[in-house]
Amino acid sequence: MKLEQHTVALSSGTVTYHMAGEGKPVLYLHGGGGFRFTGTLRALAKVFRVYAPVTPGFDGTPILHDVASMPELAKLWGEFADRVIERRCDLIGHSFGGWLAAWFAVLLPERLGRLVLEAPSGFCQGAPAAPKDLEALRRALMVHPEKASLETKPPELLARNREIMGHYHREGTEPDAGRVMFGDNDTALSDRLAEVDAPTLILYGTKDGAVRLESVQFVEQRIRHAFLIYVDDAAHAMEIDQPEQVAVLVTDFLIRGEAAKRYHSESTNRD
Repeated sequence: MKLEQHTVALSSGTVTYHMAGEGKPVLYLHGGGGFRFTGTLRALAKVFRVYAPVTPGFDGTPILHDVASMPELAKLWGEFADRVIERRCDLIGHSFGGWLAAWFAVLLPERLGRLVLEAPSGFCQGAPAAPKDLEALRRALMVHPEKASLETKPPELLARNREIMGHYHREGTEPDAGRVMFGDNDTALSDRLAEVDAPTLILYGTKDGAVRLESVQFVEQRIRHAFLIYVDDAAHAMEIDQPEQVAVLVTDFLIRGEAAKRYHSESTNRD
């Protein structure tokens, strides 16, 4: 599957994005490690046209100084959708990208079809701080780190990606990358989750050591049309641990919507 890289000039500056596949458009927001063309995205691109913008400041891209909060970043991707996709689209966000996708759903409901939140961060304090060492971080995020053996980003870039998250969320204290990455509590967003009206699938790895189960359960309870599915033998980086399983769940939901709820809830959820 060919992955194309493009840039587009928006009102706040130029952003980079990746694109693959044909079909119904899907907007994908990456997590704190930056963009990765995972096995999940490769599978989705066989069914959908996937647009994956790079959050400014990640993967060596420049920061846009007019975009310095999660709501401003969500509005930036709304403008991206208007300019590049040019129609309502489904939205997937992983971890930091899931946090951001929830802001998108609150602020820009008219641009949104269905919503997928993969282990969204940002909703509950008390998660463990992100390890400073790259190898320790990989062990914390993945059940099967051997599947990430093709990672080519230098450690300095990955560290910078983690640091840049603090640029977008500053709630009273100097931002801390480890706290922002997993455990920060965005109270402004939490108070508005009930406004989300889009059909929503939440995915959570059964061995996630980064985002707490109580956090995703809180999100499920607040979003009226949400349901939670557990991904077996997966930690936080579920698209690396179980790419095929995640792709099947997401594809089925984006095609069938809430009709997928009963089958997958009965077959994969815990008691």
